[in-house]
Amino acid sequence: MTLEDETANMNVIIWPDMFDTNRRVVLGGQMLAVTGMIQKEGDVVHLVAKDVSAGCNLPKCAG
Repeated sequence: MTLEDETANMNVIIWPDMFDTNRRVVLGGQMLAVTGMIQKEGDVVHLVAKDVSAGCNLPKCAG
């Protein structure tokens, strides 16, 4: 999966068991919060996900 914001893109690796557990959030979320371990080789950066959740609890994100 690729996540992006206004500054950059990042490849996120979500292993199958984590995807199955978080399927609804991953497929349905407009904004995701992902925590994990960064892997970088040259210009290529990956985030290996340890946790995925709905990404915004701020009032301005609600609508």
